[in-house]
Amino acid sequence: MKKFALTFTTIMFLVSISFAQTEQKPAEKKQFIYVLHIVPKFHDLKNWSDADNKAVGEHFARLQKMHKEGTLILAGKTENRDETMFGIVIYEADSMEKAKEIAETDPAVVAGVMTVQIFPYKVALLKGNTK
Repeated sequence: MKKFALTFTTIMFLVSISFAQTEQKPAEKKQFIYVLHIVPKFHDLKNWSDADNKAVGEHFARLQKMHKEGTLILAGKTENRDETMFGIVIYEADSMEKAKEIAETDPAVVAGVMTVQIFPYKVALLKGNTK
């Protein structure tokens, strides 16, 4: 009986090691960047409506939600208020299709306040990350 118990335990140990080695790691998310530009008519502040301001507020709330969920890496904009102004959102998604969906459904883009361009991206160096 002892021999059977030892053999059974050994087999179970080997099986568990085999399963542990074949377990697939979750797919690593890919990084993307979307670049936002204000539609030219909005360079003049008098052209902004309450609805336009609301869309930008929803845009920022969505970025905050992405940050809380852990998919947002970085978001920000340039400080100038002319035609060279732009914003960037660096984030993670499973695929280019999902990355496009996220960018193209940004509330400021949907409202026509901003235009968007999406690119595959890879953060190479990040402050505080010494890996």
